[in-house]
Amino acid sequence: MLFKLNVKGSVISPYMRKKLDEFAYLASHDLQEPLRKIGTLSEFLRLRYHDALGKEGAQYIDMILSSVNNMRGIIDSLLQFTDLDSKTPEFVPLKLNEVVADVLADQQLKISETGATIDVRPLPDVEGVASEIRLLMNNLISNSLKFVSGTKPNIKVESSPLDDHDKVKLKLTSPARFFKISVSDNGIGFEKEFCELIFGVFQRLNAKSEYAGSGIGLATCKKIADRHHSLIFAESELGKGSTFSLVIPEHQIANG
Repeated sequence: MLFKLNVKGSVISPYMRKKLDEFAYLASHDLQEPLRKIGTLSEFLRLRYHDALGKEGAQYIDMILSSVNNMRGIIDSLLQFTDLDSKTPEFVPLKLNEVVADVLADQQLKISETGATIDVRPLPDVEGVASEIRLLMNNLISNSLKFVSGTKPNIKVESSPLDDHDKVKLKLTSPARFFKISVSDNGIGFEKEFCELIFGVFQRLNAKSEYAGSGIGLATCKKIADRHHSLIFAESELGKGSTFSLVIPEHQIANG
């Protein structure tokens, strides 16, 4: 079963939207500098008083620095999420194979560390905002590299055109031609009832201690899909991997 999200839907309420905007403003103006100071002073303590701190003290410093980095990641992800609303989309022709190649180049260290195998099949050319589609693909591939346990990631990126039957099934009424771009993996997966929930802000299915992350990446993907008059949905089974699919028009739809 495909769990479809409405193109016009929103992953957050207007109240939450307002609160996120307020926090994003606060984060960008008032939280970055204290975090920078905490990180700098912690590094200073570790270098200057290494012998006095001892092994236990050094571990505490490492924990502080890890928390600082996690908070920076959350702030950056929130700013990225809220910043999307402040920009008018400028759609240009995109070669999705080139977009994915750029993402894989950025992820090369993680790919090497995990021993991942990534199979990228021929992908179509579509219209989109280059930076946003790149971010969406980066988030999906990054998740596939991250959410594995006891095995090397095996990831496939492929596409297929939608026929009329597919469009009816997904309730797409536009005459535009659509493609389904899928990112499949052999990761830990999740229960089917969470296939829509995971696109919400701060929705995590795993503890931070197990898998690092801000809990905002998939919500950002959903927002980008909405801005591209597209659908994004997930199919998964616990312990048997996941497939995330973006259904995007070949040419952007005038007047949304």
